[in-house]
Amino acid sequence: MSEKSKEEAEEATKDFIEKLVGRLSIIARELDIKISEVVNEKQKKFLEKDRNQAIHMAMKIQNHDTMIELEKEKSKDETN
Repeated sequence: MSEKSKEEAEEATKDFIEKLVGRLSIIARELDIKISEVVNEKQKKFLEKDRNQAIHMAMKIQNHDTMIELEKEKSKDETN
């Protein structure tokens, strides 16, 4: 794979991750709104669980992306 192709793939991956994390954040906010409108406690707990899962996944994806970036920087430092 050429250097240009690698850069394009990395940029596309970053864009995808940003959009995915953004979408998960929107879902969490929408669930917050629904939770505030729901009276039934069982339904409220179910929605809270979904909201927490969306937040957890967004954080997990961001952390994974950060770790990849740190590993890349470390390998660049080691080659220099």
